Amino acid sequence: MAKAYDRVSWSNICLVLRKIRFDEVFIDMVWRIMVNNWYSIIVNERRGPQVNHMSFADDISLFTSGRCRTLKILMNNLKEYENTSGQIINGDKSHFMLHSNAFTSTRHRIKRLTGWQDKQLSYGGKAILTKHVLQALPIHLLSAATPPKTILKQIQMLMADFFWGWNSDRKKYNWAYWRKLSFPYDEGGTGMRNLKDICKAFQLKQWWNFRTKKTLWGAFLKAKYCQRSNPISKKWNSGDSLTWKYMLMNRPQIEQQIQWKLQAGNCSFWWDNLLGSGLLAQFTTTNNRFNNSKVAEFWEAGKWSRSRFFCWSRHQPACSPKS
Repeated sequence: MAKAYDRVSWSNICLVLRKIRFDEVFIDMVWRIMVNNWYSIIVNERRGPQVNHMSFADDISLFTSGRCRTLKILMNNLKEYENTSGQIINGDKSHFMLHSNAFTSTRHRIKRLTGWQDKQLSYGGKAILTKHVLQALPIHLLSAATPPKTILKQIQMLMADFFWGWNSDRKKYNWAYWRKLSFPYDEGGTGMRNLKDICKAFQLKQWWNFRTKKTLWGAFLKAKYCQRSNPISKKWNSGDSLTWKYMLMNRPQIEQQIQWKLQAGNCSFWWDNLLGSGLLAQFTTTNNRFNNSKVAEFWEAGKWSRSRFFCWSRHQPACSPKS
């Protein structure tokens, strides 16, 4: 039964007790216990035997011929019982058991009724459904936020349960780890994507969009965290948002793959990879590397301006690679 105590009809209980020929005094006592807002019952006092909750568990088996007319009568009786008592039969805890000599066609029809997702799809079909439907559901959430690892693990467990299937009310044996199933076809996997790898890819993409595109959220982050420093030299604080912390953690990995092409000269002279050999800030110890000098300040007529370099270097100490 589904929520048997919450849904049971109190008047129906009294009718059943009278039908079983219980005494009216006992029925009245049961009624008062149910309708009162408070009650206290001592069974066998303190030293009496303990009452096990399994004493109230009861399974009912209904036998039928399996014919269409008989099954309709059975379902009508169960429906009438629900309407009279107020209870609802729990379909998740109910099972339809067949005889060992039942026809195979009958078995297949009942299996189709009890669950198509586990009975009708092969492992190849489940792999396609998992990749194109189940894994596509959390994509929009993962692109905007990074959930905890426990949440990702629970989602992958649900996908694994769907892929391997269920046997009655038990999970089937998992013949391989989900990590191995996430490998590409060429490496012996099924091509399913690992949610951790998806989160990592979206985190790297966030930093890439932050550095290369002019967006509203990028302007907001620059105004909040990078007013007086370049995003490359910015260090995270304990009070920063979790999204900004993840972006700074992935910053070194993505910055190694970025090289700026000189055009209008709007990129940073010190903190952007201009020559492909790394940042110029790592080759000097001068405090001037912390400013926001642009390449355009040292660029003239499509080439480097020696006069501007000379004018700047006269007021700066000698440059030397950092140790």
